[in-house]
Amino acid sequence: MIKKENLLYEINKIYSCNLQEMGFYPNKKQDVYVKKKGFFKFLIEIKISENNKQHIVLNIQHEKINKIFKDTIVEAKKYNEKTVVPKGSISVCSLTDWKKLYQNQNLNIGNIWFSSIFDLDTVKKRKDEYIQAFELANNWFEINDDLTCLYSYNFNEKYTYNVEVALCIGYFLKKDIVKDYDNFKMENKNIGNWDEGRVDTFIEYLMR
Repeated sequence: MIKKENLLYEINKIYSCNLQEMGFYPNKKQDVYVKKKGFFKFLIEIKISENNKQHIVLNIQHEKINKIFKDTIVEAKKYNEKTVVPKGSISVCSLTDWKKLYQNQNLNIGNIWFSSIFDLDTVKKRKDEYIQAFELANNWFEINDDLTCLYSYNFNEKYTYNVEVALCIGYFLKKDIVKDYDNFKMENKNIGNWDEGRVDTFIEYLMR
């Protein structure tokens, strides 16, 4: 079993140049690579479990949406002390399962994004797979750096958190979020994993 820190160091040593060419730079722990574009921040997160299972996760953050979301939660907390204000920046879009990324490019479905890495030599031997994965990640970020698309995406996810994020995006884009949310409720009554009562409360504080 190799130490997580050693594995991350090896990945950075071998692939940092490739990532920097695409605009991604590591944090101090070398487990997150960040690229900035306007208010957007794109993150490639390399998660290593205790049993050396590697999971590469993609996240998109947006400075303005993050502020709107947190301001709304802070407002809600004034009336309900149990409300939890999230730490750090929220995600406006994320990807944990890469299968469709490979399929959309007519590529064989790789597993480097979710695989066991038991020795440092594996990191070197699978160089082509790592580079391909990072290129796919960069393409995915470029496709999803549009708030209008992310507005629809989050509504379509039909989870409580995503609907709340969609409302924040719509608020920022000056859309008629009350009308759009009412339409969403009519179309998705008892569908999906979202809590209508919680979202009703969220939009109430968002509109204040």
